[in-house]
Formats: sequence, C-alpha cells, structure tokens
Amino acid sequence: MNPAFKNTKEHLNFFISHIPPILQHFNKSDLNSAQGFSTGMLQRLFYASNSINKLIYEHDEYIINDFSIGIIVRSILLDSLIGLNFYKILKDNLHKSDKFLKIELNNFCNSVLSDGLRQTLDYYEQLKVEEVIKPEDLKNLYNVFSNKYNFFLEQSGGVGTKPNSKFKFFSKQKPPYKPIVSDAEMKGIALKLQELYNIYSKYDHFGILYFEIDDTSFESKSNRISASISLFVNHCTNLFDILQRVSINDNFVNSQYEIANNYLQKKIEYNNNEVINS
Repeated sequence: MNPAFKNTKEHLNFFISHIPPILQHFNKSDLNSAQGFSTGMLQRLFYASNSINKLIYEHDEYIINDFSIGIIVRSILLDSLIGLNFYKILKDNLHKSDKFLKIELNNFCNSVLSDGLRQTLDYYEQLKVEEVIKPEDLKNLYNVFSNKYNFFLEQSGGVGTKPNSKFKFFSKQKPPYKPIVSDAEMKGIALKLQELYNIYSKYDHFGILYFEIDDTSFESKSNRISASISLFVNHCTNLFDILQRVSINDNFVNSQYEIANNYLQKKIEYNNNEVINS
C-alpha cells in the first residue's frame, strides 16, 4: 500500500462502518430539514467512501484510477464546503435558543435543497425559448412540478406560471467558501478544502488546466487523495454534531456523535505528533 495512504484506508473504513447505523436510525418520514440534509450528506460520503476504497487498492498499479477517484472526491469536497457553512450557522448561534437555532439551520438546508429545483426550472424555461416544448405543455409541467415540491416552490404569478423558489441559495451571492474563510476558526480548513476542490474541478471540467493537473507526479496525486480524505473526517464529525443538536434527547445519536468526535480528536492528535516529529 502506498505510504501516502497510511491513514486513508483507516478513514474510509471508519466512514463505511460508522455511517450506516445513523442512516438506519433516521430512515423515517418525519425528519426535519436539518436531519434530512445531514443524513443525505452522510449517505453521499458513505457511497463515495465505498467507491474510493475499491479504487484505491489498485492505485499503485493503475494510476489512471486517479481520474475516477478525483471525480468522486470533488463531489465530497464541495459537500464539505457547503457542510462547513452549515456548521458555521450552528457555531454562530449556540448562544441562541434551540428554537431559533433550528429555524436558522432549517432555512439554510432548504435553500441548498431547493437549488436543484431552480436549475431544473431554468432548463425548462430554456426549452420554451428554443421552442422544444409547447407553451401548454410547459404550463402543465410547471403545475406538476410546483405541486410536487410545494414546500420549496410557489407560483406567485398564478397557475401555469414558472414557480419561484421560496428560499434563496447562498452561493448566488457569494462562493461557498467566502463565509467560512472570513471565520478565523474555520479559515485554515476552508482554504484547504477550496484549494483541493479547485484542483479536482479541472478533472470535472475539461480545459487546458486538466492536462497540467493530470501530468503531476504519482506522489502528488496520492498526497492529494490522502489530504482530501483526511478533511472528510472533519466533515463527517460536523454532520454528526449537527444531528445530535437537532435531535433532542436522542441517546443513540449522542453516542454516535461521541464516537465520531473521538475519532476526529485522534486524527488531530496524530497530525500534531507528525508535525512535532518531522
């Protein structure tokens, strides 16, 4: 196994073993927005970890796997940036009432969850402009879409009109990293996440810089993977922290958060020792 992956496998195995019990615990229909958001992101981390875990075994022999690993890693890096904004709301409002905190967290979650709806509606609108869809068919589509997702959408212009999102997506005003970079406690990890996200975005969006990123050494590629997976430990623990704060008096969730937090502290202690001994 590549020396750069000394702790990577351990982190991946932690995600693979520790996330499913919490997903099973919240496998119900009456979740609040913060619970649904957190478990959705944990599910994505679980899926990604399983795939990376398989691809990483072959990485020494087949460096071409770096492309596939990079595409997966990029998705979770963006999740981590969004999740850190989510966690900042929690951190900044701990002194407020539980009711206020839940409202703030739920508003953020709903804004992110509804953004895909906004993008899809913009796509439908473009189909009308290009005369790919008939006006009457588009009106029916808007009505169906609005009724199906009425928690997120409203037809303020009346039946048959393009629905508007009830929530504003935060990244329309600023990139996902700006609020957390301005936070002194989060700046370090936010910049690391953003740097790696920018690198792996060259895999996802073809352009001249793709060739430069792909042409880096085997060691550099391995170190990038390792650094990314290490940051996912923070992402995972933050999500567990939020879950235990919005799931009052849930002993199981509390115990799962303690396991995740203890694992994070072990990682931090190991990293500090590595710096001291280097």
